[in-house]
Amino acid sequence: MNIFRKLKKYGVLGSIKKLARKIRLKQIYEHYFKDKTGLEIGGPSLMFFNNGYMPIYKLATVIDGVNFSSDTVWTGDMDPKNGYIINGKTGTLYISDATDLSMIPDNTYDFILSCNNIEHIANPMKALHQWILKLICSNICVKWWGG
Repeated sequence: MNIFRKLKKYGVLGSIKKLARKIRLKQIYEHYFKDKTGLEIGGPSLMFFNNGYMPIYKLATVIDGVNFSSDTVWTGDMDPKNGYIINGKTGTLYISDATDLSMIPDNTYDFILSCNNIEHIANPMKALHQWILKLICSNICVKWWGG
């Protein structure tokens, strides 16, 4: 939406407020993701790419990925030998259920990302428990329910 349509739709004050919220959000998420190492469950996710709502991929040093299969409807064929390639950065690709991350040492990641996955997991509490174990103490887990 171009600037004139936004001004017409939200007015000057409304447009300024929306921009301020976007800037604050960017400052907040940059603090948590810039130059950090993360794990994404069930990605890659459009919302985390450069033009997405929360462009985290470009901020992180590296992001590893977990997918339930090497060949899915969403990603096509993913070979773990090639790694988890996001924004030209290559992380490790794990083929595993989201409830079994035993191949990953605990306290490994600064953050964990997941977008529209938890509702598809048979035991979501077990999955969340596994994800939290992989976080370095007191760091964050981003779970996004789409909209």
